[in-house]
Amino acid sequence: MLEILCREPTLTILQAVERIGLKAMSKDQLKKIIKDIFKANPELVKQKRISALMGEVMKEVRGKVPGSVVKKVLEEELHVS
Repeated sequence: MLEILCREPTLTILQAVERIGLKAMSKDQLKKIIKDIFKANPELVKQKRISALMGEVMKEVRGKVPGSVVKKVLEEELHVS
């Protein structure tokens, strides 16, 4: 991002973020990914293996969602408090 901002100093931070594809993911998009991972890993869901499921989700979202948000949504979807 710094490289882009140095080459094009008239860009705003938001424009630079969009240009390199670091746009954040919506909660709805995250929930869809989680549901797809649940379908692919029913045994992990049955055992409520949050850490294993979180690893699978983090591979998919690749930095577009903070881990704390992923964990919170996973717990909500698994109905764990």
